[in-house]
Amino acid sequence: MNMLRINRDKFFWFCKLFRDCSLLEDTIHMCVEQQVAMFLNIVGHNLRNRLVVTNFDRSGETVSRYFNKVLHAIGEL
Repeated sequence: MNMLRINRDKFFWFCKLFRDCSLLEDTIHMCVEQQVAMFLNIVGHNLRNRLVVTNFDRSGETVSRYFNKVLHAIGEL
């Protein structure tokens, strides 16, 4: 979890909070944990989309879409 700059328990608590509040949900392509992990990786390390695409093996459009979903969910909290 060092990659995400958060400890394991807090990470899973954070993901559960999003699920319980119905702010994020699993899709057939990506679970909530992956969505939040991508977001935290971008924010925690000031990474560019291109690097996250490589790290998570997703397209740039997918990374951007889920980043915005998580950002919106955080705003709703």
